Amino acid sequence: MRVVGGMELAGRVVVSGRRYRVMMVYERAVLETAHDARIRLRAVSVSEEGAETTVLAARQTLRPPARMTAVYCQDVVDGDVVEGTIVDLTRLGLTFQTTRLLRRGDRLFLRARFYAEPLEAPVRVARRAR
Repeated sequence: MRVVGGMELAGRVVVSGRRYRVMMVYERAVLETAHDARIRLRAVSVSEEGAETTVLAARQTLRPPARMTAVYCQDVVDGDVVEGTIVDLTRLGLTFQTTRLLRRGDRLFLRARFYAEPLEAPVRVARRAR
């Protein structure tokens, strides 16, 4: 497994029967031997599972369209802009509708507006509609 500073790690933790989702960032990774590494992680967010609420009404869309810049994609050239519409938004993710072909694992950077507030975040495609 290759890790470098700045990579993200998502995990789940159970405490007293309550499940939490934890997002962490690798701050530092040092290879100590051929088989061992020392890794320093920093938690950037913790949220209780099941507590996420839909921010938008059912299938309400955000206007104007959102833009994502390809960072590492199978079928989109790095740096290309992928335009589309956010059709569902929660604290843990979003549904993005586009005509471009995106595949599971593709990485992009999202730039959009949520009413008067700018919304910017790294994105990893978790699944796609059929």
